[in-house]
Amino acid sequence: SASIIKLNSIDDYHRHVLQSPDKLHVIRFSAPWCQVCRTTNVAWERLASRVSKASSSAASVPAHRIQFLSVSVDGKNEDAAALKDMLQIEKVPQGIVHHPSCGVFGAKVDMHRTNLGTLRKNLERYCTYTRDEDGLQAGMLLDGLVG
Repeated sequence: SASIIKLNSIDDYHRHVLQSPDKLHVIRFSAPWCQVCRTTNVAWERLASRVSKASSSAASVPAHRIQFLSVSVDGKNEDAAALKDMLQIEKVPQGIVHHPSCGVFGAKVDMHRTNLGTLRKNLERYCTYTRDEDGLQAGMLLDGLVG
């Protein structure tokens, strides 16, 4: 999907995530053998596409730019496995919500269907907030997500 950047290594992570501390990053780890990953692929792509549209229309507030990234852990790519280990991802589908300028550092989120729905609502709400309410946003991003 055009709105999702594929990460294959720790270098990719540094380039796309760590060098853009002003953006909100949502990273999903999945695996080809994982049934839940396969059944939620479409929901994840839809979420990324819908929220990216909302985010670009709110682009007058740079802090509201959202970047979606995905990592496929297939057991063959050692660089992707190294990234998974570095970020301490224990299972798939698991995600990370990372927004340094809002004080959210690598918060882990289970990416099952219920959470994807909640996350979409949180992100859409986040896109529509004004700068005055910045203090609320960090907590709101993770609001209602269940383990």
